[in-house]
Amino acid sequence: MSNDPSRVELVLHHDDRLLAAVGAVVEFAGERAGLSLGAQQVLSHATAEACEEAFSLAGRNGNPDPVVKVVVSDFPDRVEVAIEHVGDSCANRPRPNVDRVESDAHEGKSRTTLVKYCAASKSERKA
Repeated sequence: MSNDPSRVELVLHHDDRLLAAVGAVVEFAGERAGLSLGAQQVLSHATAEACEEAFSLAGRNGNPDPVVKVVVSDFPDRVEVAIEHVGDSCANRPRPNVDRVESDAHEGKSRTTLVKYCAASKSERKA
């Protein structure tokens, strides 16, 4: 596999079948980055939960068909999943076993980013 970073952007309407597809994309990105199978699954599950929350928050804005944008990026040392929706509220809560969660709202759009580092990368950062 290539060590070059990759990026996949998905625009989703609320449908559980699409959330399953997002999970597959996240797990593939995790495999490319060198995450263990367990870490891939943890990040996939956290992404699905954050997407559900984003759909809920986007729906509060009176939109009967909320849309969520998911950007999955893999790097040699980590995977980042950015979840965006229209609205001023973020899905901002800790995610078990996800290394970093960042959230912000700006100009009517909210973004939550989940980051999972590769095991080798985490040990290098501690040194």
